[in-house]
Amino acid sequence: NGEVKGVKVEECPRRTLSNGFIIGDRKAKNEGIIMKPVIKNYREHSNPILGKSDGVPNYVMLYVQHAPGESSPFHTHPWEHQAFITEGAGVLFFGGEEYPIKQGDCVHVPENVEHQFRNTGDVPMNRVTVNPIGSEE
Repeated sequence: NGEVKGVKVEECPRRTLSNGFIIGDRKAKNEGIIMKPVIKNYREHSNPILGKSDGVPNYVMLYVQHAPGESSPFHTHPWEHQAFITEGAGVLFFGGEEYPIKQGDCVHVPENVEHQFRNTGDVPMNRVTVNPIGSEE
């Protein structure tokens, strides 16, 4: 027994996921599993970097790299998502309009609107994207 951020917890059996990660060795009373962190490096894993197979309950995380001139396809989906531009600059095409984006920008993309990320610069434009877990289905 112990405490996690002031919540009384009791030991709970660990479970090992197919990728070798171990989760859920503690349980808050009447609160469900308090899982351990999942840490993965984008250089060693394909997208989604974090997802259902890791036991992540609510969101998936992707790391997307666009070389100069490259873009994601125009696409639409029924979930909102967020992106953080880690490097470079470009344009978010959203609902027929263009929005400039650059390193350090946090971007919210509402659901059900056609959009595309395009690198318009001469260096890579990279982003971390967070989607709801249902986007993996």
